[in-house]
Amino acid sequence: MAARHIRLVSNPIKPVTIFGYPGQLTQVFVNLIRNAAEAAFPGTDVIIRSRSVHRRGLEGALITIHDHGAGIPENIRDRLFDPFFTTKELKGSGLGLWVSKILVENHRGIIRFRTSDRAGKSGTTFEVFLGGAKPNPDIALQSK
Repeated sequence: MAARHIRLVSNPIKPVTIFGYPGQLTQVFVNLIRNAAEAAFPGTDVIIRSRSVHRRGLEGALITIHDHGAGIPENIRDRLFDPFFTTKELKGSGLGLWVSKILVENHRGIIRFRTSDRAGKSGTTFEVFLGGAKPNPDIALQSK
């Protein structure tokens, strides 16, 4: 990030409580932040926000990671969470987002993204919602 002059900016409104396995959730957020930093244009910010929200009758935490990059081309958006799909050629295994999705789902959460590849308005935001429910104790890396 330093070599590309990417700043990591956090805008916490209030601390949020997240129930889960710290190592697994760290893996999810490190992967999303790394992806955002690699996608961001040099000299821009990667913005991380967290806040308490209510979704589907659950109180939980919403964590967003936003980059100011080129956005995700429409022709690959449907495959982002597929195992072994990568746009990084020799650098990536194609497992990061797939594993992240499985870990979030096993924490009874939701991961999704919004993206724009329009010139001057491009960028991508990943959202992770983690409800107050305890994570699934039978966590395994298997697709649902």
